[in-house]
Amino acid sequence: MNIKKVNWSEYRDKLLPIVEQTEIKNNHRAAKQIDLALLKKRAFLFLVPNGFFVLRPIIEKGEIYNEVLFAYSFATGNTIKHQATIATLTRQIGGKGVIVYTVLKTLIKLLKRLGYQQQSVDGRIVKLIKVVIPESSGIS
Repeated sequence: MNIKKVNWSEYRDKLLPIVEQTEIKNNHRAAKQIDLALLKKRAFLFLVPNGFFVLRPIIEKGEIYNEVLFAYSFATGNTIKHQATIATLTRQIGGKGVIVYTVLKTLIKLLKRLGYQQQSVDGRIVKLIKVVIPESSGIS
């Protein structure tokens, strides 16, 4: 994995404006929630080549999930490229799956192609979940 978990406070001045600009562009108010979750260390910032994403472990219906609070790419193809990484990180915390909330129709379409299932719609916000398959323990 070419990924680096970093401290939000070290990157906040550079990355928060990107989160805020994306919020305005997508008309999806979440920048304050993302910032607060990172500041309180309830969410974690990961740098990847040409981008970054924020994961927040949550418990839903008694199961652990990794919620993708935010993802940004300076290049195309990162959504597909980093699915395995996010699945691995989810398994490492004992998670059942990955949750994404989005308003972007093109992202919804892509995530469905990648195995995410639409769970709900609240206004414009669509919730998608992908169950991660546990890695084989090597025991047969």
